[in-house]
Amino acid sequence: MAISRWKFPRDLAGRFNIFGLAFFFGVVSEIRRQEFKSGENVMMDLKNLVSDELKLKQKIAKLQADLARKEAKKKFAVRQLDSRRKIILGGVLIAAVRAGGIPENAVRKLIIGFASDRDKAAFDDFVFDVPVRAASDVGSAQETARE
Repeated sequence: MAISRWKFPRDLAGRFNIFGLAFFFGVVSEIRRQEFKSGENVMMDLKNLVSDELKLKQKIAKLQADLARKEAKKKFAVRQLDSRRKIILGGVLIAAVRAGGIPENAVRKLIIGFASDRDKAAFDDFVFDVPVRAASDVGSAQETARE
């Protein structure tokens, strides 16, 4: 026989009190009703928590995707700027050689020393079109380049 957790009210003589009994069952039924409602609330809260968790995970995934997209865009912009700088620097070097400010063999040494094999092949048949100048013009161009 299971022992009840509820003790029935008794009067001083140890007999059951009818008014106390009615009050007791009223309280017990109210407690059980509250427990049932709180159980429903717990289930509702659990559903809300699961729903909120799903929404937050989706938000995190969206933010991570946005971050990855922005990082890729930044990386592309950095590469694009680096390529632009290389093109400008190459154009400046070629213009300086053609103007006589930098000797052609110095640029060829730079290419041999620092360019990759693939890049060296691009300069194998490249002609700088250096105009022939008088010795006095070369000296003044070198002085201008130093300044």
